[in-house]
Amino acid sequence: MRKIFAITAILFLFSCNKETTKQPSELLPRSWKITSLKVVTPLQGTPLEGTTTNWYNADECKFKQIWTFRSNATLEIKEAPTCVLAGAQSSAIGTFNLSDNNSKINIRVDWYGGFTFNIINLTKTKLTVQRNEAVGFGGSQIINLLFEYEFTAQ
Repeated sequence: MRKIFAITAILFLFSCNKETTKQPSELLPRSWKITSLKVVTPLQGTPLEGTTTNWYNADECKFKQIWTFRSNATLEIKEAPTCVLAGAQSSAIGTFNLSDNNSKINIRVDWYGGFTFNIINLTKTKLTVQRNEAVGFGGSQIINLLFEYEFTAQ
């Protein structure tokens, strides 16, 4: 009986994914790059209702940004040199905090203002978040489209 217990205990210890025991406050501080950006669903009552979500093409410079979350609750969003207009700033500094049992990231950056990401998945190498954004389309404003961002650790 003791052998069965010992073998079970050893298997349990080795089968645990240590990453799942880390808190978002431990996993988030690092540099991230957007690797995917998509519209999750067009809203009812908009010109896009019932259309596929692959109509949205993000500016390629968005995929070159580096978002660095630091353990002191500051955030730096750095633009790629090829995406910075002459005389413009190449990075923005802001703040962030986690809320709602670590399920949301509240961000405040001068360039972007304040907004909140809902954390869908966070591991040491991938961060998937969603947020509502206003997007203009065909001359009319469409508000609150749900976007999903996937970041990869750098």
